Amino acid sequence: VIRTKAATDEFSAFADMSYGNGETFDGSMGLSGPIVPGKIRFRVAGNYYTSDGVIKNSFTGEGADKVDHDLNVRGNLDFLFSEATSLRLIVNYGEFDAAGVIFAPVFSGDANDFVVPQSNFPNYGYGNSQGYTAHFTHEMPFATFSSISGYTKLKQRQITDLDFTSSPGIGNNQPYEREIASQEIRLVSPGDQPFRWLVAADFMHNYHYLATQVFVDAGDPVNDPNVIISARPEKNVRTNYGVSAQIDYDLAAPVTLTLGARYDQDNRKTLDYATLDYREKSFDKFQPRASLVYRFDDDKQVYATYAVGFRSGAFNGTDFPIAQAESLTNYELGFKTQWWDGRLTLNGAGFFSVVDDFQFSYINFVARANVTANIDKVHIYGAELEIAARPVDALSLYANIGLAKTDIQEFTTFPQYEGNHTPRSADWSIATGFDFAQPVTQEIDFFLRGDFQYMSDRYWFHDNLDVQ
Repeated sequence: VIRTKAATDEFSAFADMSYGNGETFDGSMGLSGPIVPGKIRFRVAGNYYTSDGVIKNSFTGEGADKVDHDLNVRGNLDFLFSEATSLRLIVNYGEFDAAGVIFAPVFSGDANDFVVPQSNFPNYGYGNSQGYTAHFTHEMPFATFSSISGYTKLKQRQITDLDFTSSPGIGNNQPYEREIASQEIRLVSPGDQPFRWLVAADFMHNYHYLATQVFVDAGDPVNDPNVIISARPEKNVRTNYGVSAQIDYDLAAPVTLTLGARYDQDNRKTLDYATLDYREKSFDKFQPRASLVYRFDDDKQVYATYAVGFRSGAFNGTDFPIAQAESLTNYELGFKTQWWDGRLTLNGAGFFSVVDDFQFSYINFVARANVTANIDKVHIYGAELEIAARPVDALSLYANIGLAKTDIQEFTTFPQYEGNHTPRSADWSIATGFDFAQPVTQEIDFFLRGDFQYMSDRYWFHDNLDVQ
């Protein structure tokens, strides 16, 4: 859920600008205030970004990550019918013209070799999006009712070099369109009582068109039918239904029990216009959840959680099988604490997950397709530690340590890889840094930030041969 700053009955405005290397400019501005004081308020905000890029293409000399422009505008209208009833209408529009996919072939076969982009064909993409949302809220004595209705339309085109080299070869032209209509309703009890509950239902209809055209890299225009080698246009229609419920009950002063469940059904249809191959399949899952929290005081608690998660299956091209739905069962123990009047936060958790039909994606260059596949069963052992400290008002420190060891338990397609790490996984990572902010005058603050990240060996594929 994205929450923006609400408008008030006082006019206000803001503007932020930044400039960095690569001739990068990022600017935002907004205005809000009343139309009818106490009844109707508005807020308008926008962002504009442009950059020559900081990753140079060694063949063309231009920025491989160049952004000609990326523009987003958003407007809100808030209607306050009464203290209990409100309606927010949101409209947003965005458009972009920017570099597309950045790939560089590593001919040495060493995953630790760094190679800059070198393709001769200019990778770029352009498109626009528009969205409309209506959020209605009504507070009743026993519960709050909310309804969120949304519609989004996306249209874009991505054009890339498909051999990724400086020699003329082949390119990829992908026009893409998507329309999404969604509806969510929710009923939530007041939060100031020992027994709390919520029920919700949601619906989404998704229309998706994608055409993958491979052409001879002979320069523009890429839509010349004389240079197109293959074209695979396809239509995908997806309809999702979901219902959920949750209760929270304070068993005693320090103990809270949470029980919840969700049911999802995802109906998918796809049509390949080139082969007239039509497929449809439904995925569904019941997902229970339970947790127990023990609070020592307002700043310290321990908890135990059991939860089941679900990721729907996916259609690949007709040359590849349908990816099955992924199901995750997670067990977690953890603690959350604050010390020294909130100046020190120390949180930690340990977890064990069992994943059935683990999904991973890869690019099949022979078939010129992005493919989603499954590993039958995966175990994940993990732990997390979060530390945040504010020793003085001007200085904040943080450190996060994460451990997530993956283990392929069953792999029917490639049983020789059982016991390996899952693709693109790393056993552990560290992120640490600081923020320093000190007022110089009443209008000027001095700000300094530093970040450091480290990640252990990353295993790129299920054979674990390419380690970075």
